[in-house]
Amino acid sequence: MASSDATSAEPIKLDAIQREALLPEIEKMLAAVIPSESRKPYERLKECVDKDLDIPLELNPYLGVMIDSAILSGNAKRFGAGVQQSLVALFQKTLQGKQIADSIRAINAALEKVKGHVVEQASTALRAPGSYSLTLKTDQMVLVVVFDRAGISVESLEVNLG
Repeated sequence: MASSDATSAEPIKLDAIQREALLPEIEKMLAAVIPSESRKPYERLKECVDKDLDIPLELNPYLGVMIDSAILSGNAKRFGAGVQQSLVALFQKTLQGKQIADSIRAINAALEKVKGHVVEQASTALRAPGSYSLTLKTDQMVLVVVFDRAGISVESLEVNLG
């Protein structure tokens, strides 16, 4: 299983299409009124994108924000059908993307426990804006999974309810 810790991460190389799709997002961020200290990482990110340099580990979080922005705003789609998918693949290389992949693996492992059980109830609920839960109740367990901007997580697992 891949580790999401910072020591295993390597610089990220962008292809020409990814650079073209991300540059307007970075420029939009830099056009906003933000404190000087907050601007610096985005200025460094822009320089890396402009000069076709690898994105260093310390800029991973800012690259993730820009990928997220390009996809959620719909701007990535302007560059063609495959660009959004390319940016999703790029996001998976960031530390945030790797952490989400780890959480997905953990959820899939928890869902394996449902296999062979009789599902008695399944329901969803709004926890907060952008945060939802899925509750699965079987004949032997109750599993509550939370979906939010940080990823997916098991909130609780009760077994052998008998």
